[in-house]
Amino acid sequence: MNAQLQTEALATTAGKGNHPQLSAAAGTAVVLLHGLCSTPDELLPLHGALRSAGYAVGALKVPGYSFDPGLPLQRATRHQEWIAEV
Repeated sequence: MNAQLQTEALATTAGKGNHPQLSAAAGTAVVLLHGLCSTPDELLPLHGALRSAGYAVGALKVPGYSFDPGLPLQRATRHQEWIAEV
């Protein structure tokens, strides 16, 4: 099973050249990895701030590392599997 990477396009393109912070971030992607047994939701404040600065942001959900509220029993996998997924 592959990690789910959700990448969002930049919210605004108009006026990008007039804002130095957006110009510096344009074309740069940031991948966020949350803490062990947590979810990408813990990084929402950082996610929003990076998007506002003009970065494309993706948050990973890694099987056996991320908490999955849909599973009645959480099963951890080995760290080698986490690294391979990331």
